[in-house]
Amino acid sequence: MGKSSTLVHSSRFFLLLLLLLLNVTVSEASPTEESVYTSFLECLTNHTNPSDQVSNILFSQTNVSFSSILQAYIRNARLNKTSTPKPLLIITPLQQSHVQATILCAKAIKIQLKVRSGGHDFEGISYVSNQPFIILDMFQFRNITVDIQNEVAVVQSGAILGEVYYRIWEKSKVHGFPAGVCITVGVGGHLSGGGYGNMMRKFGLSIDNVVDAEIVDVNGRILDRKSMGEELFWAIRGGGGASFGVILSYSIKLVQVPEVVTVFRVEESLDSLDQNITEFVLQWQNVAPRTDDRLFMRLHIQPASSKVVKGEITVRVSVMALFLGGADELVTLLGKEFPSLGLKKENCSEMSWIGSALWWGISSNSKPDELLDRNIDSAKFLKRKSDYVENPISKDGLEGIYKKLIELGKVGLTFNPYGGKMNSIASNATAFPHRAGNLFKIQYSVNWDKPGIDIENNFTNQARMLYDYMTPFVSNNPRRAFLNYRDLDIGTNDFGNNSYEQGVVYGMKYFSSNFERLVKIKTAVDPENFFRNEQSIPTHPGSDSGASTSSADKVLLSSMRGKLMVKVVIIDLNELDTLKLIHTKDTNFCGPICLLYKVLTSTTLILCLFTTISRIAMDKSNSVPFLSVFIILLLVHVSNSHAAPSSESIYVTFLQCLKNHTTQPNQVSNIVYSQTNASYTSIFQAFIRNARFNTPSTTKPLLIITPLHEDQVQATVLCSKTIGLHLKIRSGGHDFEGISYISDTPFIILDMFNFQNITVDIQNEIAIIQTGASLGQVYYRIWEKSKVHGFPAGVCPTVGVGGHLSGGGYGNMMRKFGLSIDNIVDAKIIDVNGRILDKKTMGEDLFWAIRGGGGASFGVILSYTVKLVSVPEKVTVFQVDKSLEQNATDIVFQWQQVAPHTDDRLFMRLVLQPVNSKIVKGKKTVSASIQAMFLGGADELVTLFGKEFPLLGLKKEICKEMSWIESVFYWANYNDGSSLITLLDRSHYKVHFSKRKSDYVKSPIPKDGLKWIMNKLIELGKVELVFNPYGGKMSEISSAATAFAHRAGNLYKIQYTASWENSAAGMEKSFISQIRMMYSYMTPFVSKNPRSAYLNYRDLDIGINGHDKNAYNDGVVYGMKYFGENFERLVKVKTAVDPENFFWNEQSIPTLPSKV
Repeated sequence: MGKSSTLVHSSRFFLLLLLLLLNVTVSEASPTEESVYTSFLECLTNHTNPSDQVSNILFSQTNVSFSSILQAYIRNARLNKTSTPKPLLIITPLQQSHVQATILCAKAIKIQLKVRSGGHDFEGISYVSNQPFIILDMFQFRNITVDIQNEVAVVQSGAILGEVYYRIWEKSKVHGFPAGVCITVGVGGHLSGGGYGNMMRKFGLSIDNVVDAEIVDVNGRILDRKSMGEELFWAIRGGGGASFGVILSYSIKLVQVPEVVTVFRVEESLDSLDQNITEFVLQWQNVAPRTDDRLFMRLHIQPASSKVVKGEITVRVSVMALFLGGADELVTLLGKEFPSLGLKKENCSEMSWIGSALWWGISSNSKPDELLDRNIDSAKFLKRKSDYVENPISKDGLEGIYKKLIELGKVGLTFNPYGGKMNSIASNATAFPHRAGNLFKIQYSVNWDKPGIDIENNFTNQARMLYDYMTPFVSNNPRRAFLNYRDLDIGTNDFGNNSYEQGVVYGMKYFSSNFERLVKIKTAVDPENFFRNEQSIPTHPGSDSGASTSSADKVLLSSMRGKLMVKVVIIDLNELDTLKLIHTKDTNFCGPICLLYKVLTSTTLILCLFTTISRIAMDKSNSVPFLSVFIILLLVHVSNSHAAPSSESIYVTFLQCLKNHTTQPNQVSNIVYSQTNASYTSIFQAFIRNARFNTPSTTKPLLIITPLHEDQVQATVLCSKTIGLHLKIRSGGHDFEGISYISDTPFIILDMFNFQNITVDIQNEIAIIQTGASLGQVYYRIWEKSKVHGFPAGVCPTVGVGGHLSGGGYGNMMRKFGLSIDNIVDAKIIDVNGRILDKKTMGEDLFWAIRGGGGASFGVILSYTVKLVSVPEKVTVFQVDKSLEQNATDIVFQWQQVAPHTDDRLFMRLVLQPVNSKIVKGKKTVSASIQAMFLGGADELVTLFGKEFPLLGLKKEICKEMSWIESVFYWANYNDGSSLITLLDRSHYKVHFSKRKSDYVKSPIPKDGLKWIMNKLIELGKVELVFNPYGGKMSEISSAATAFAHRAGNLYKIQYTASWENSAAGMEKSFISQIRMMYSYMTPFVSKNPRSAYLNYRDLDIGINGHDKNAYNDGVVYGMKYFGENFERLVKVKTAVDPENFFWNEQSIPTLPSKV
């Protein structure tokens, strides 16, 4: 048998051939400074008039003036270190042709061009880069022509604001221009980024007063408004000019100012005995954005040394103001609108407008010609960040901020009020979007005086920590930022294959819905992205025509480089039917043609067919039934065990998938956060209610998706399935074991906190509640519509509706009205196929399951429709505390006889905890606290107790009558003077390190048993028990009516609680060990076979599902404890609606085991 015949007979299989893989990496040599200087000088000479002597405007690093020119306009000492990257050249043009030539030559030589005007770029984007670059320094372009007759001025971009103000003042004492208060800021960057100042409430931003401009584009053309077109003119007003070209000048409209204006500064601190600064700031929030538009009141909040208590740190609040009018009118105005300020005429200073520019920018004693000094400021080490506030920060919020400022000690906040003219200009009138709806902008400021990486890290980290802390109080989706307060923390662009995707991250924060329009303009005027910086506007993906691979594919492939395991293999062609083709593309990745497949086992493979050894065809002279082909394949195998997917690679793929599945694809980047996003940590941590799961070692999601619309939830489900990602669903984050937001496998979070709409229909006594709402929001919205309606649910207002209701939802009205789920009449859920189903379309089985069986096992619940209950106008609450020395054991014993059997309008919670004795000094005892609510009056309650529970000795003076909504406040321990609106504050919750467990008691614990329990609590010292009585309505509802099984036969539920304050070594182990010992000790007194547990008190100690072939058996262990006999029905429902078990977590309902 010859060779051909042998090959024919073996042609059903590919044969293994020897493969020599040569990986050659070619590194291009970086250009030297001298070689660039020579080439650039020659190029400039060729593009300018020979008489210009361009060598005079070109400075290389060896030039003696290089350092002084570079440092002259570095306004942040943090970016003026020896290690700071330096430009290869600095070009200081004197005329327009020099700018044109610089652009053309930088393009020809292919070197990055940075454009600087005044250097007040907080992140040094205009003069620092990590790649070889040159600086076009515009400081010589500072001519200002003022035309008072036509009330316009032409201002070159290298001028500073002080020069602008001075030149206007030279020509007129009743004209000015609305721009910044820092006089050394350069016009080019200030105006192109927006330009806000202390007259913006009257006249808008600087860009709102720009009527023309001159720009040099990427082709070296000089364009004015007419020749550039309205789109580009729109973009360079608020979109950052350096993304589109080099701005030569702006033509601005001057504004009329009165001959006399008024300024003042008022300062108070927390330790001022006669001043409540919280009320002061609360009132500022209500006045500053809404008052007369001639008044601008900036508020500073900063930590400072106390003037009252030596050595103590306090918070100082100051208001700086400009009023375009006289002092008498101002004092009268603020006396009416802002009385807590206490402004008096002697606090005010009347002066000319130019005098106010000096007062704000230098000092009240300065002379106008000092405005021309470009170097009056000394550079500090600094970091800045920004935020926008749309709703007033509550009293509790402000006091928390003060504490945080004192704790950090170095960071200050500046609140700049909006309103006035800012509200009347559309958000898309210019590229600057932050208009109506914003109360004020926050600037975070931290400065330091000495160099050093430790000092720098300390100060910048403080700014970041405060920024994270402020998350609940500021704008979201996106969390917005001001372009002129550059902040690289919110995202950077490295100009790689995913330039657009990176740009979306920071672009949506700076420009919101204007971002996509800016991208289109950028793509049109600079398609090759020549004008770029770390936060420039990117071009549209795919603008580099000729690429056959999508942007998302390129990013995915690029992210795999250097992380892949390489093998040589043989593939059986007949086995290719076990591979599912996802995508086929030609690409330059690694040199081969790549085919991306997905094995049915979800292992991702890239098969690279080398074109150099593509095929060896068999000799056609041989009679073969089919063509045999030898193919040498490089198998690139990416698996969880070798290279987990990166957050950024998943981000790109997921974002593209979302765009393909939503009706508003341009908006999805606003709702997806990868781990590199500056807001990622704050969003992830915002709804972590157990500090035990908020540590550096806590596993983090690859992405967080924060949907705003139902179709975005649908798309998230479908894309998670397609990509093969583990999906976690979070509503309020009060998951005691963090099941909704952590996992040991790569995962993403679908965070529903934006789904918080609540529609209350009092006439029909129902409410539709989205699952991201908190219980406090539910209660408040009901109370807004009716004072005699309520809803039976939990006592903690920050608990999320989604988890609370789907797990049962118990509260202090359950004995009268049952659980929350007993009052649900409809629901909406997105199933595993992305369908939105209501009660009718989901069917009774699934509707049964999501009431008590945990919604996250079956889909994503969007909303519940609930039945409201009638509550009396007055309810009664009380708390009675007794210690062991005060007969606590007998009281607890009698409580067991009364609490589950008394009037169903009465709920008495019993709390047992070890405490220091108030009677015997140095001795430990147990406190038994009874906290109660009665849906009726105090007289009736006292009479009832006199008959049923005389041992407690309840008297009327102990009782408090109040409205139902006030009782919500009482139970939530909101006893700090907060108003009812605090119920809407989702952050009003102190996060502890904690562990919880639960039990059910079916028979009263005897006195001896109670004594043993009391002694054990004292012995352990750190665990408390909470007894919640059942009975009443709970005994009337069948255990099979909903998935919640714990009904008749239960006297009360026990919650075991252990909480601690810090993460010190051994602390967690000690507390968790104690609670487990207490749980074990309680075994004789609680339910058995199974030992029951409450789903909403998640406890991974009772069983975990490994999501493998033993999933069902694992599930039985904890499932029987949570659901009793209802478990098997839940499994059947789960198997029917989610047979592949896509919706799973560590304690989810498993599917039925597959039959072999």
